Amino acid sequence: MRKNVVRFLLILALIFAVFRLRSQSQKNDGVFEADAAVSTIAIEDKNIQVQVIGTDRKKDSLTVYYQENQQNDYDISLKREHLVIQKRNRPFNFLFSWLNFDFTDRTLVIEIPQQQLDSLDLETTNGKVLIENLEVEKAKINTTNGEIKINNSNFSDYLESETTNGKVLLEDNEIADGTIETTNGKVIFANLAITNSLSVETTNATVSGDIVGHQKDFEITSKTTNAKSNLPKNSSNSAKKILEIETTNGSIMVDFTKD
Repeated sequence: MRKNVVRFLLILALIFAVFRLRSQSQKNDGVFEADAAVSTIAIEDKNIQVQVIGTDRKKDSLTVYYQENQQNDYDISLKREHLVIQKRNRPFNFLFSWLNFDFTDRTLVIEIPQQQLDSLDLETTNGKVLIENLEVEKAKINTTNGEIKINNSNFSDYLESETTNGKVLLEDNEIADGTIETTNGKVIFANLAITNSLSVETTNATVSGDIVGHQKDFEITSKTTNAKSNLPKNSSNSAKKILEIETTNGSIMVDFTKD
């Protein structure tokens, strides 16, 4: 009797798995084009890469490229220059969510004129995030088990980025005030310009890179354990800018471009 029950459950699981693989392979490519200017974006996604790219093309509208299948779809709405993008599970998908065999490489891509955006609020799980060529006032970027990469962008008010088990990589950016947090992931920056302050915190990983300016421009606080640091633990100068870096079991190696 017990063998029959086990055999039945295995067959049922196999049927569900085949159904899920088939339904996920039947994906649809979608495109959303905004019919008005967009100043703020809120993105809520999961298990997918998300890219937000600033463009210098003459076209003045935002475009979203996405993929849907029988398990998930997107709700995209634009109201009063505020764009909301949310991934939704289709009805009854939760019953089979434990049979997740989705090996396809899916990416949500948002292209927007470089200087149009005021605010970006992005949250995803189990996926990388790429921000590139943007000029934005405020940005909050949050993911888990994924890398955050930010290139050639300007954040005139603040940048908050947080991930777990993933690197944070910044190259050729300008930040007024910034907060970077990760666990078990390196923080690496290149040619980073800071107007006011930057706080970096990670665990079990290194923090390295180069910052535009002189070291004397910053009031510095740094802390690490079981590793080396080339920054002072505390600098008591009256500099206008603030730099705080903390890690555990990882080195801190930060250079300044004008020293």
